[in-house]
Amino acid sequence: MDKVISLSHQAQTTKQSDDVIIKELAALKPLEYDRVRAEKAKEMKVQLKTLDAQVTAYRESKQEAKRLPFDEIEPCQEPISPANLLDEISTAIQQFIVLDDEQAHAAALWVAHSWFIDVLEISPLAIINAPEKVCGKTQLLKVLGRMAYRPLPAANASPSALFRAVDLWKPTILIDEADTFFKDNAELHGMVNAGHSRDGFVLRSEAIGDSYEPKAFPVFSAKAIAGIALEKHLPDATMSRGIVFNLRRKLPHESVGRLRHADKGLFSGIAAKLARFADDYSQQVREARPVLPDELSDRNQDNWDGLLAVASCAGDEWLKKATAAALKISGDCEKSHSISNELLADIQDIFEAKRVSFIGTIDRAYPVVTDSHYR
Repeated sequence: MDKVISLSHQAQTTKQSDDVIIKELAALKPLEYDRVRAEKAKEMKVQLKTLDAQVTAYRESKQEAKRLPFDEIEPCQEPISPANLLDEISTAIQQFIVLDDEQAHAAALWVAHSWFIDVLEISPLAIINAPEKVCGKTQLLKVLGRMAYRPLPAANASPSALFRAVDLWKPTILIDEADTFFKDNAELHGMVNAGHSRDGFVLRSEAIGDSYEPKAFPVFSAKAIAGIALEKHLPDATMSRGIVFNLRRKLPHESVGRLRHADKGLFSGIAAKLARFADDYSQQVREARPVLPDELSDRNQDNWDGLLAVASCAGDEWLKKATAAALKISGDCEKSHSISNELLADIQDIFEAKRVSFIGTIDRAYPVVTDSHYR
């Protein structure tokens, strides 16, 4: 076993060394590269044509990156501690947003899960909900976006542009003001709901010559949605696919930092560590089978599975934090649904007892039933 670990570490070190050399060679001018390519190929123990292909591919990827609507993040050089990194993300979020610890832990795990999108089967929506204005919903969306994998704001984007972007880039889509333009956009609902699982796709017609052919566009990616009173504006099918962050206005004794005054390099430094986290732990996350709380519904267990898999890389303490967050955030949702179902069942009993299909507001033969009876 020790020999296998040693060989694995050696291979990883060699890959990192090769990547550094290729990056340096790609930055050279053509004449400079020609002078050193033979020596470098010999040093790396590869054929000249192999080295040329790698350097060309790197240069082309950098040119493509210049055309991307987000920055491509280089992984940090030093190995990271997953537990320390998740602590750092939680602290950064609470520096700018009023959130309790469980919500901050969930937000940190959601950000981290976006970097493991290639190895997860489910990507829960981050549903950032506020009862009114000035609760920090847009601020939280921005904070998450500054650390998430390939953040792509969806303001003014058409559904067709978004599902093509997902097909091409696998970005983290950030949707603000979901209580306005999003709520009446059935096509966008369909894309967001289908993108909850890896096998999700939308079927569209594509022009091929003089005819049209159906094409399935994969829409699986990380997505965050922010808005006011989203439980009133989004269908249950969308709400059930998310982890809901219920925000509030800060109290007089509470204070948060201004995002525009954030330390230079704070978020880019975290993103570089997240890129390294994904490089080093993707296989562990892929193979993780975390124990999911029985108190959660099947859908919420799906939503939290990937986040707990990420937490498992950070040790037992973070697994406890993740489980506590899941129970507090999504367990409460289960209780709320149960109360609503009880209320509806009692209303149905009243209608059946009276043998009517309508009860007027002036008919007080039975007491008015409200959800306060179940609080």
